[in-house]
Amino acid sequence: MPKYQLTQKGTPPSTDAPTALDSLLTQIRNYTEIETNSDDPDSDTVRSILVQPTEPTGASANDLWVEVNAISGRPLALKAYTGSVWRPINVTNNGDTASRPSDAVAGETYFDTDINVMLVYTGSAWVTQDGSPGDMKYVYIDSGSYATFALGKARAETLNPGWEYATDAEGAVLVGTVNGDPDSAYQTAGNTFGSRTHTLTEAEMPSHTHDFGIDGNNGSTDGTVIKSSVTTLNPHTKTTDSTGGDTAHENRQPSYTAFLMRKLGY
Repeated sequence: MPKYQLTQKGTPPSTDAPTALDSLLTQIRNYTEIETNSDDPDSDTVRSILVQPTEPTGASANDLWVEVNAISGRPLALKAYTGSVWRPINVTNNGDTASRPSDAVAGETYFDTDINVMLVYTGSAWVTQDGSPGDMKYVYIDSGSYATFALGKARAETLNPGWEYATDAEGAVLVGTVNGDPDSAYQTAGNTFGSRTHTLTEAEMPSHTHDFGIDGNNGSTDGTVIKSSVTTLNPHTKTTDSTGGDTAHENRQPSYTAFLMRKLGY
């Protein structure tokens, strides 16, 4: 399949470019060609340049179409006609965040120089070109520059138009769903389970024993088993001293925190 890429043809005159649109387009056509894989020596010739908001009819192969916004006239795309379809040759606007076009059409691209990110317009919002709705990713924000959670979160959202902070995943790690697992918490996307701290139950403690005092004839309770020449002792059981501090057990994996973001669906 031919590739479509504009290249320079010859050397334009050093004089100022024509100011009249028709003359300017003629000069562009004379000194521009469409690079293709075709063996036809005339296949690179730009035959005409059409500037209009709607798809041209009756076009010939290697016509160029500058698609413009119907109201503002802003260029939206540059396309070459193959003889059967229009193939895009990318044209991208750029500027700061405040200058994003408010009258953009779906598929229009814009390089935001404030955040250095390429954006695409969905028809209702500007979003990053990366990611599909539902995708998740971690975003690092320097806590030295954005010292509070609120500032860091706001910066993460500013740098990632079309993504939201995943509130329901706060303090958690991502776990893949498991088909057929008996624990339903693992089966449904979005479920949460577990906790960051956990008090060990008796069954979870290491197996161990404790010495404890036996109250014999001499009343000893210091943990020494009493031996006596008296034939009859009156031993009885004694409750062991309390063991363990009832402190939560640290069972988190070594971790590195960042803002978890989720791509919105538009």
